Amino acid sequence: MPEKVFYSPELTNRNYCHNCKICINVCPVKALKKTVLDIEVDRKICAEYVLSIDECIRCAAACPQGIIKLVPFVIADDGQIKRVESA
Repeated sequence: MPEKVFYSPELTNRNYCHNCKICINVCPVKALKKTVLDIEVDRKICAEYVLSIDECIRCAAACPQGIIKLVPFVIADDGQIKRVESA
């Protein structure tokens, strides 16, 4: 079975994040969480949701700073999730 590709959020420039938490609030499966220093994404939760509906752009669309980019990840048969590096 081939690896499944899905798009998941990454902050492009953390220095411009105002910690407004809008991205966290709009996530339908609560895959984004605020930590002391950052916003973290639970890629497993994100993958399960995105792969079940085909696409989700809520966090990126809601970010008032425009610093959330959706990047490709793969989930292998063994459950490992890795960022797809462009060639």
